[in-house]
Formats: sequence, structure tokens, C-alpha cells
Amino acid sequence: MVDAAYLVLEALFNAGYNAWGLLGQWLSLWVLAKHQQSFDIVKLFDTQKVAKYRKDKGFKRNASEMLTLYKPLQYFLEVMYMSNSCMVKECRSFSACCELLDYLQGIPSLDSPCPKTLLGLVESALECHTLAGFADYTKPKHHWTLHFFDCLKRWGQLPSCWSCERKHKTARKYGSVHCNLKSYDKGLLVACTMEHLHNLQDAELFDDTCHFLCPRDVPKSLHQKLKAEGLQFQSVQSATFKTSCSQWCTALERMAG
Repeated sequence: MVDAAYLVLEALFNAGYNAWGLLGQWLSLWVLAKHQQSFDIVKLFDTQKVAKYRKDKGFKRNASEMLTLYKPLQYFLEVMYMSNSCMVKECRSFSACCELLDYLQGIPSLDSPCPKTLLGLVESALECHTLAGFADYTKPKHHWTLHFFDCLKRWGQLPSCWSCERKHKTARKYGSVHCNLKSYDKGLLVACTMEHLHNLQDAELFDDTCHFLCPRDVPKSLHQKLKAEGLQFQSVQSATFKTSCSQWCTALERMAG
């Protein structure tokens, strides 16, 4: 999505439309839902940031920011350009990605999500990407989206709509150190398959119960505070510990009350 957003905005700019600047003004009038107001999307398009995006030739934003931005940006392109038959192929490229992401996010709430529908959306997004003239900017993660169909068909769910963000790292990790050029493809495939088989031996890999991720012992300060409050546990673990001890004390007092 970040690549698609950069490519369409830069294409509009190069065609003489100041989409970067106009988008910032557009977003200043946009009212976001309460759960999306954790950051100011208008500041993503101030003059300095836009200059950096264009210098780096990339729109480097995280997943949360893109999930907040992509619908206003889609509407912006449709109203300002596509409705006026302006740069339709380029705008359609981003719009097709948005339609794919909409379906991916909606899968958990669908009674029977259709793998063929998902494959059609993926193929449409890739085709629009090519028709817009962006084929030279294709990355390994673009290919991975073609595997969403098989994952949904086999398992009935997709663990994450952003799964393509990390899948190429396994191949790159082994490919960068593989030196046997006579059997490069086979050696790389063997290395990746061995890692996958090793990971599948983890009994908790597909655990769908409520549990900690990467559990570890809590800090001694918290353990002593729990003990002082009369809360005795044989084993105390936590997955993430970002709360200060004083905040835990307040929480414990409320629980006691």
C-alpha cells in the first residue's frame, strides 16, 4: 500500500498536478473515527515530509498509518481525478489495492469468504499496477499476494492482511549467503523448506486460545508488589511489560476496591 500510494501521488505530481500539497489540505477537512485519531495524518504531508518522500523515492509509513490513510486517499483520488477522467489508470491502480485490502480486512466477519473472489481482486490489483506503468517498481511482496488465495482455500482464514510484509525475508536470509550457483534455486528452496518444517514442530504454532506471546517472568519490583498485596501465584508471567509499577499499584487498588 505504501508503494502504491507513493507511485500514484508522484505520477500525478510529475504530470503537473500538485497532489502532494492538495492532499494535505484535503485531509485537514477530514474527520476520522475516534479509534483512528491516535496520530495526525495531516502532518504526514507537510512540506518537509513530502520533500523527504520525494528525495527517498518512497512513502515510508507504518501499517497503522496506512490503514488510517488509505480510505481517505482512495476517496481523494476518485473525487479529484478519476471523476474528471484524469490519470485514471494511475488512480485505479491504488483504488484496486484498496478494494483488495477491504476484502482482506472483512474476511473474519464473512460467513463464507470466497477464495476465488480474493484471487480475482489480487489479479486485478496486479494488472492495474502494470497498466498504470508501474511494472518496473514491482517487488517480491507483490508476488506473495498471489498466495493469499491458496492460504484462504486451505485454512479458511488469513492470519494477517499484512502477511506479505515479512514473507520475503526468509528467502532473502538464505539467498544472500547461498554461494552454489549451479543449484542456487534448489539450495534456496531446501533451506526455506527446512526452516518451515522446523517451525511446524512447534506445538503452539497454531494455538488459537487466549495466551501470552513470548511469555517471560515479570520484574522483581512487580512480583514484590503483588506479594505485598496478598496476591500469591506459583508462576507469574507477562508477554509485554510497558506499564510502570505505580500504574500497576493503582490497578491493583481498583481491583481490590
